[in-house]
Amino acid sequence: MQENNRPGPIILDVETTGLSLSDQVIQVCLCDHKDRRLMFHSFAMPTVPIHPNATRRNGIDWQLLEQANARPWPKVWRDLADFLGAGGVVYSYCWPFDKRMIKQTCEAHGIDCSMLNDSTWNNDIEWNNIARQNESKFVSEQQRKQTGC
Repeated sequence: MQENNRPGPIILDVETTGLSLSDQVIQVCLCDHKDRRLMFHSFAMPTVPIHPNATRRNGIDWQLLEQANARPWPKVWRDLADFLGAGGVVYSYCWPFDKRMIKQTCEAHGIDCSMLNDSTWNNDIEWNNIARQNESKFVSEQQRKQTGC
């Protein structure tokens, strides 16, 4: 943590139920941008169906979410908000999509996430390699083959 308990730059990755305006986040991962350590990971149980194309892309289906004891989004958000709303720098592969998906998942649950605007969002193509280095810390071998963070 930096001064004022604000985290340094972080790398964010989300997986979703699809691409539409009603889809939701089903997996979220945060890594420290500097030392690449895993900071946060969670599966989230959506309230909408998982599109078959999303499952083909990310390998996440209802069975995996149940096996991983996916938590309801409000519980995931309580933990995630500490990182994303701290006014730090957030890197992701495609931040407009990731930020939109987080916002619409919050909105689907009646959660105010306006504090996301306090952070600076940037694209970072390195996120995938960094997150994959850390995924063994939170996903079993079987799940790692099916999902990517």
